[in-house]
Amino acid sequence: MVEPDGQRQRDEEQSATVDVAVVHFTPLVQPQIQHPFKLVEKLIRNVFQFRRKYCYKGVEKLFPEASRFELTQKMLQNADVDPTLRPTELTIPQFRALADAYAHLCTHEPSLLHYEFREELRLKPLTKQGNKPEDTFIMDEKLNKNKHGKQEKPTNSLF
Repeated sequence: MVEPDGQRQRDEEQSATVDVAVVHFTPLVQPQIQHPFKLVEKLIRNVFQFRRKYCYKGVEKLFPEASRFELTQKMLQNADVDPTLRPTELTIPQFRALADAYAHLCTHEPSLLHYEFREELRLKPLTKQGNKPEDTFIMDEKLNKNKHGKQEKPTNSLF
């Protein structure tokens, strides 16, 4: 089926127009945040991980779960940043203040710089299994029945 030329022209007029531009970034001679790139990149990556949430959600992922609440509060207070700002609302000076506060915490506890919350999440199921090995061997009688409803011998018996 062939469309009339008038119909095709109306469809083209209604379609979205796209503007294209080429952007060239030139690094500043003097960076606005005077910390190692690794520290700044980690901070910004974590904060923007939850870009639609409040910034404290990303900041708290910089710290181990055991001390997360305390260190997050301390860092945000030292940086004088409102924890209810969204990452896109933070300014460069606020990111600088957060980087300063994070660097200060890392100098007192160097292991923080190497902490990755994803690694803690990955290890969590393993530690749960490691804490209670007997849970692995407890068999539910309903699960031990074959397709004919007869009781099967448990395969993971402790005895």
